[in-house]
Amino acid sequence: MSNVLVTMLADIGGDRAVWERMAELSLASWRRHLFGPWQHVDTGGKYPDAQSMFRAQYAWLRGLWHDGHNVLFADADTLAVRPVNMFGRWPEMRMFGLTNQNAPSRRDVAKGRYMNAGVMYLPQSMNPLLWELGDALAADWDDKLWSHLQYVFNRMFWAQDGIGEREWWQPEFNYQCPCSNRHDGDDSNGGLPFWDARVLHFHSSRAPERALDAMRKVASWGV
Repeated sequence: MSNVLVTMLADIGGDRAVWERMAELSLASWRRHLFGPWQHVDTGGKYPDAQSMFRAQYAWLRGLWHDGHNVLFADADTLAVRPVNMFGRWPEMRMFGLTNQNAPSRRDVAKGRYMNAGVMYLPQSMNPLLWELGDALAADWDDKLWSHLQYVFNRMFWAQDGIGEREWWQPEFNYQCPCSNRHDGDDSNGGLPFWDARVLHFHSSRAPERALDAMRKVASWGV
């Protein structure tokens, strides 16, 4: 068994240099702050569209878990800014931060509990039957919903026995820093002070150049 940090630099059009620089900044921050030992797995590639990328992401995470790894996934637009201890910390699957509670993909996930999939932890000790649920939902993929993959992982997360009775919301590990006004008025961080965050998530799909500028600024602080 080994610990792996999984990232995905996908080529789905646009200015690839912007995405590459974000990925470089992100990985450097994880190398600095993530407790180990761990190895990095880059699942990037060229995809015809975003939904093809999301399907590949599900397949990669599922495959790595079934190969016997503890899997930590982090989007390429995340920055670890303080020490992060993930591996071996929780016995169950973990998602950490809330996302837009009005997202069309939320469906039958309770409002106020729809989690962001930008940072996830999938340990070997999680219930393996969760993948059966994930596979069924992935087989019925809705290409009209940008975040169908996020919905799949939310259903898996909330299917865990008793997860709602534990400390399920931990925004310090996926602190939402949207670089557009789409989330104005949506307190996805529960009032957590910015300086208490350990992982920042910049939502680059909405404004990649602005996200890169923000990531560069934070990285320049030497955190």
